Amino acid sequence: MKLLCIIALAAILSGCGDSKEIKFVKSGKLVSCPNKTMEQAAKGFFGSPKWKSGVSKDGRVFVDIQGKMSVHDKEVDAVLQFIVDEKKGTFEAHPTSVCCHQSIVDRC
Repeated sequence: MKLLCIIALAAILSGCGDSKEIKFVKSGKLVSCPNKTMEQAAKGFFGSPKWKSGVSKDGRVFVDIQGKMSVHDKEVDAVLQFIVDEKKGTFEAHPTSVCCHQSIVDRC
């Protein structure tokens, strides 16, 4: 019985990991910041980033990185969104995230 509980717990926890899209973006590197993975850059910029992935209404796959950042000496919530092109194996910052993206690059 104890072994069955351990197996059940392992099965439940294995479903709690990152999506393949999140893993792809976390392990990727920006051309403008080649010495750090996106995961390293996000941790350095946001401190404790939260990652989320999904599909938009128009069918685009995205990965969001959410966290807090400082703007004019005030802490604010920020979201950096990447659009993932699974066919090409690439991701790029969504245009509304360019300001935040540039802030990460500036801190590389």
